[in-house]
Amino acid sequence: PLDDWGRAPSDLAAPYVAQDIAALEASHFQGKPKQWKHAKNKAPYLMLEQRAGPKPAPQLRRRVLGLLRKIPNLPKADVRKTRIFAFNAPFYRATTLIVATNPAWDSGRLQICYLQRGTDLIRLPGKSPPIHEFNAKFKTKITPRQAQSYLAFFCFFVRGEEGPFLILDRPNNAYVPPEIGGSDHMDKCPPVQLWGTDDRGYVRASATVFYADALFVADFLIHRGGMVEMVDDQPIAADLAHRVCAPISVEE
Repeated sequence: PLDDWGRAPSDLAAPYVAQDIAALEASHFQGKPKQWKHAKNKAPYLMLEQRAGPKPAPQLRRRVLGLLRKIPNLPKADVRKTRIFAFNAPFYRATTLIVATNPAWDSGRLQICYLQRGTDLIRLPGKSPPIHEFNAKFKTKITPRQAQSYLAFFCFFVRGEEGPFLILDRPNNAYVPPEIGGSDHMDKCPPVQLWGTDDRGYVRASATVFYADALFVADFLIHRGGMVEMVDDQPIAADLAHRVCAPISVEE
């Protein structure tokens, strides 16, 4: 039987048993379940995970340094050691994700991030309003081709009380603690997958999420205008001994 999104049990199964379940489906049910063609975006979906990238133009660097000086309680640091990178944001037109780091900021773990388009430079402090305002101003239209990378971006930068909703694009994601990435839990984590669109044109996606001390599989609806809804979730593991450490604000 298929669910409301047209998925067979094998589509929802953990990777290590999915093939066996698919074989049972083929032998016990008349006709084949719908075969989904999943987009193959290249991981990592999060550009800033790479911790290195293209450098901005000198004028933009100076402007970012000026904004950094205005952030309350940001630890004082040698500005010469501040590294600033400018990544292309593939889900937006003509937009750059600016990432600044310094060894003096939480031992280099803190990443201060901005979206830059034209003269606009918008800080991403872990809350949703800046992203929604950016999407409204520039009339964002997320397509199925962009949905996977946009989902990873949105869930990383719109945070809960215990940190980011990290989309697991692969076991060796740089933000996943090695104790978790090398564990048996990874065998239970399905990849990011798309399941077509609903009658409103929202992209349907599922992904393994690492939040706080838990892993779970979640279903999402991604609106064309950039809103993301988590509509269902199923637990994989809880009370893990390690968490994602990826601060993007001084408060974290």
